Amino acid sequence: MKRTIAKLPESAPSVDAKTRYDRQYDLYLWTLEKQFDYGKWVLVSMLAAHTVLLVAIMSNSATPSLKASLPLVIGGIGAVLLAGALAWLNLFLSATINSAIIDDIEKSRTGYTDLRETFSSLAFWSALAAASVSLGFFIWAGIRTAAA
Repeated sequence: MKRTIAKLPESAPSVDAKTRYDRQYDLYLWTLEKQFDYGKWVLVSMLAAHTVLLVAIMSNSATPSLKASLPLVIGGIGAVLLAGALAWLNLFLSATINSAIIDDIEKSRTGYTDLRETFSSLAFWSALAAASVSLGFFIWAGIRTAAA
């Protein structure tokens, strides 16, 4: 499934520039809001899960098997922070792309293509990969603790 950036299809001549601009601007604001809300939810939930495990490991009553999973938890926290940075990069690139599209509509230019779209897609999929790695570390730490 290809991730689409808020871009309107080529409009028919019957749609005037003002309508195209209004639609693109509304889509731009909606995209920023939804990306921000989703990124915030993912980061908070994953950091909370890793922090609870980290607190359990650092407690005085932690078993040696629980303490042995500390490197996995730290790796998971690092992966969460990397996912957050990549999600911010995706949000920033999407915002600049949408701003450029709105600017093109204002100046009656067509055929907008840019390398930022490629980097935005790369940042999006890399953030998902980093979040998956973080989740993997969390699960691996839980299995390692339960097995010992």
